[in-house]
Amino acid sequence: AYLVELPTVGFFLLLLAAVLSTAHASVVISSTSPWVNARCKIEVAYTYCSQEKADKAVDACQAKLPLASSCYWSRDFGNCFNFATTQDPCYAAEGSCESPVENTCSFYSNCLNKAHPCTGSDYAIGYGHKYCSKFMAPLANSRFTAAGKAWRDSVLICLQKFLVPLLADESATCAEIRADAFDSHPDCYTQEGASICDLRSLADLHALAGVLELKDLLTAESIRQMASVAETCLAKWSGKVGEDADADTEAADARDFWKKFAAEPRKAATEVKESDDATAAPSATELAAGTASTGSETGSSSGGAADGNAAVGARDVRSSSAVLAALLFVASTLLYL
Repeated sequence: AYLVELPTVGFFLLLLAAVLSTAHASVVISSTSPWVNARCKIEVAYTYCSQEKADKAVDACQAKLPLASSCYWSRDFGNCFNFATTQDPCYAAEGSCESPVENTCSFYSNCLNKAHPCTGSDYAIGYGHKYCSKFMAPLANSRFTAAGKAWRDSVLICLQKFLVPLLADESATCAEIRADAFDSHPDCYTQEGASICDLRSLADLHALAGVLELKDLLTAESIRQMASVAETCLAKWSGKVGEDADADTEAADARDFWKKFAAEPRKAATEVKESDDATAAPSATELAAGTASTGSETGSSSGGAADGNAAVGARDVRSSSAVLAALLFVASTLLYL
């Protein structure tokens, strides 16, 4: 009898857990309609505590749409409104916004934007939620290494916790919130034990580059924050030169990169981003072996031994430069997490 009852009890416990999990799941809305995504940014970004509240949000969104949009006439047309459950919190309980949940992005929409609804100089939806969602998306998540994911997660929660005191500040203007949020970026990106300065994997750098939008990268506030991060990393790597003979080359390369980046962040960021958009990046193995080459940069095979060694040396230099240039993605992209 016990042999029958125990599995049965276990089955019902698992079923109960599944039901409870579904009952407490939040709801999010997505759409492939340009009109919906343009006119209903808040409704699409928000995380709803129930399907009923999500349905009401769709009603509100439809009222914003022009008559020319098919989604105005029917929510069931095409992919106007898609619903999905999520474990991201809806922050319904009083005081819950004071404790942002790791690896989620709904704090920006359900807490910051709710406390300070902004337009024009919006940070909550237009920057915070936008880039947090991009970095947590399946595609970007699949490209990060374990170290890259740990660093990303540390930055995301750091940025959200910094904004908590602003929730209760009724005198804070939208421009002040935006400025304070950007000012928090350098410290969060260079935290002890989780610093951008130490993030050197090409896989992580390419994952960061994949979500960055150039129009956001080249704003004055972004350039200022990138320069600040570069100065921090420059000081760190400058101090490491000479500490360990085996690490001198790496430290010197990193020091020289951050020095150059700190001097001309806009120029360097633009060149690296445009290069990444135009061509497929070589693999880490290719770069390490010095085999990545294009056009006239390819070493000639018709020369003697000296020419062959010179070509290999040139490829090695280009490989080191590519690694350092890729690092730029990190500093530039992080300004929009």
